[in-house]
Amino acid sequence: MKIRSAIGSLILGAALAASFTLAAPAEAGVRIGVHVGIARPALRREVAAVRPSSHHVWVAGYWHWPEGGREWAWVGGAWTLPPHAHATWVGPRYVRRDGEWVYTSGYWR
Repeated sequence: MKIRSAIGSLILGAALAASFTLAAPAEAGVRIGVHVGIARPALRREVAAVRPSSHHVWVAGYWHWPEGGREWAWVGGAWTLPPHAHATWVGPRYVRRDGEWVYTSGYWR
């Protein structure tokens, strides 16, 4: 009986350790691409309005593939306040891989 209890504790401990290990990359900012069947349309031409303040950063417009989407959606460019000092906007990526388009959304780092 003690052996079963010890084995059960080891299995439970291993499962908990694995769950923390698996959760860590997401918290570290790992980005996962979405496989999309069609290429994004051409970017739209935009004109940035007057900058609201010296703290605002221009995030150019981009094509986004919504979760469960069937087509690309345009997200217009805008002046925005970064989430923290010295934050940098990394725009979305569109990469052709194995005959398919892979979209990775933009993010602040």
